[in-house]
Amino acid sequence: MTVDFQSIANYALSRMNIKNGYIFVLTPNTDVIPAAGGFGFCTEDDKTKEKTVYGLIIINQRFINNLVPFEEREFIVFHECAHIVNNHTIAKLLVDLPSLNAIVVNSTDKNPLAVMVIEGIRSLYVKLFQESPIDAREMRVHEIEADLFAVRYTRNPMAAVNCFYRLSAGNMNSHSHSFELFGDKFPEITWGERVGELRKSFGLRIQSSVGNR
Repeated sequence: MTVDFQSIANYALSRMNIKNGYIFVLTPNTDVIPAAGGFGFCTEDDKTKEKTVYGLIIINQRFINNLVPFEEREFIVFHECAHIVNNHTIAKLLVDLPSLNAIVVNSTDKNPLAVMVIEGIRSLYVKLFQESPIDAREMRVHEIEADLFAVRYTRNPMAAVNCFYRLSAGNMNSHSHSFELFGDKFPEITWGERVGELRKSFGLRIQSSVGNR
């Protein structure tokens, strides 16, 4: 089954009632990102309260090739959209990570729209967030918030749990992130801890079915 990740991102913005802006999706074959990464930002008009979002989601083609079910792919996109809409991961990442920046340049070489979105993110970041650097200590909280946000909109906590199980190769005690950026060591969080947060928030008894397939 062919999955149009761009359509999922568009649908995610629609579900969040965001009418302004754009999130562009790239699907390179890379070792830099295990599954996906979302980069961008969201602003809100003081008078109308309408939100405007600009962002980029990179989804690893190698992960896509692992026959991941649609529901898990949908969760991944909604999770990354959540980071962008909630200003968890700012476009500064595209400037500070050379390897990631190389992926973006190679992937967008023949796509003017992607280049426009990326350059717009960079320039607007300088104007809006230059005095608000990324706080590495908040990254653990951001991952949990993005998980809850995505499940709230997809209404499918099992897709999240199965996705975590698949990414962890069945080892839910392993860390879900390396948390090594900008020369700082991030607070670590395991896949199991992320499942625990879903259980607490949604009051569910949920267990992965991936291993039983």
